[in-house]
Amino acid sequence: MKKYVLKRIEALDRYYAAGYEFDAADRFVKTADAENTAEAEATEAENAAENEAAAEYSKSDLSENQGYFEDVSLTIPGTDQEIQLFVLNNKGYFFLPSFVSALQAEKNFEKSASDNDRKLVGSLDGIEYICSANLPATFIGTFNGTMSYINEAKGNDEPGTFVCYGADGSLDSSARLNKVKGKGHSSFSHSDKKSYTICFERGTDVLGIGSSEALVLQANALDKTRIRNTLAYRFAGELGIDYSTKTRYTDLYFNGCYWGTYEYLEPVALGAGCAVNGEYLFEINNDKERIVDGNIFSDIEDTRYELDYPYQADEALLSDMSGWMNGKLALVNECSRDTSWEKIQAEIDVESMANMFIMDALFDDVDANFVSTFYRRDASDRLLAGPVWDYDLTLGNHGKREIDHGINSFADGLPERLMASSDFKQLVTDRWNGSVRDLTEQLMGEWADEAIDEIKASLSMDRVRWFYEERTAKDDEEYIDAVDALKDFVNNRIDIIDGIVE
Repeated sequence: MKKYVLKRIEALDRYYAAGYEFDAADRFVKTADAENTAEAEATEAENAAENEAAAEYSKSDLSENQGYFEDVSLTIPGTDQEIQLFVLNNKGYFFLPSFVSALQAEKNFEKSASDNDRKLVGSLDGIEYICSANLPATFIGTFNGTMSYINEAKGNDEPGTFVCYGADGSLDSSARLNKVKGKGHSSFSHSDKKSYTICFERGTDVLGIGSSEALVLQANALDKTRIRNTLAYRFAGELGIDYSTKTRYTDLYFNGCYWGTYEYLEPVALGAGCAVNGEYLFEINNDKERIVDGNIFSDIEDTRYELDYPYQADEALLSDMSGWMNGKLALVNECSRDTSWEKIQAEIDVESMANMFIMDALFDDVDANFVSTFYRRDASDRLLAGPVWDYDLTLGNHGKREIDHGINSFADGLPERLMASSDFKQLVTDRWNGSVRDLTEQLMGEWADEAIDEIKASLSMDRVRWFYEERTAKDDEEYIDAVDALKDFVNNRIDIIDGIVE
């Protein structure tokens, strides 16, 4: 934190030295007296920097560099956004958004490139202009102009600017960001391509998701297909699980650097609308490292429940939630008794529990009923299952964990325990055979194919950016194999569920 504060002080000092000051709206503006002086100083500094750069590059050309080279950039036609050159294996790459053609970009670069730029790129084996397709493009500028501090630790954050263009190049949304910060647990620690949370200065509607004060930019780095989260949230919405997360893919750029294929996700706590509906949102959290606010209100039967909304909870509320939850757990434990079904229906939303059972059984989420498993208490004091969250490690994507690959790779939760009730099992059976089984055909058919087609071009850029590999036919084959494995896994899960409900 000390290092970050010092960086901000240095940045503010630079602004003040250049003749800027805060106006009445708390924005940095240049004072009238400083205009001419600042312009002259800027010109002098620019000339000095260019001379210094030329001297440096005479010793080392671009071919010896890997990664982004900020001194060689391209202005995207039709915008004021600049993107930096990426160098890999003595070859340069410009990663272009959907609305810019390679020919447009090449002409723009040839027209605007300085002599020094031409000299630098001349040391390479050429430049490739790789184009995305179908996806919107998101440009975020962070306070320090680099992601180093944010990526250093998950708690680090910086303010920034935000602009999103549609796939056709039209302006979708723009805003100021109060925060850009890292997101995730194992994915943040074990992947260079990280997920982020962005917090807007005020509610902003991005790509039709709806006005929100925060969104997650999901890297999907642990999922080679990049479509598991998309399929899970769409399936949950079709099932009728309340507050299912809305998603949108995007090409993401940070400070002019292409960051990869990302997916906007609506955060659970903000998307649930708990305040509007008078509900409490809570989750199973059995990972002590993930407990943030310490709002634990029940810790029985080896399951820890944590209150997520309201955000600030006093001891009285936590005690009330504990007593209420213990009563619901006792009811679930007695569900095998025929006389208990009527009471269960009165106190537990059994339809939401049936939907959650199907989600668990189909997607086989290794984290289900351990972490990120959400429930709600409504205004009538009923227990409801959902919304759902975090589905990249599902559908056979279990990584290298040691898992007992029996019927399920997850611990039994409340929906699974309710299956001891013949009435609940019949509800699940009717739900599955009525329409849900047919949904799985869409899941692995048109839905999966739509998602793949949407991100295919973007993934070609993502592969070069993050895997540092030139594109080959083998890469496409490996991706197809990963998708086929996902589809095969779903077919196996369908057979398992058929056996459960027969």
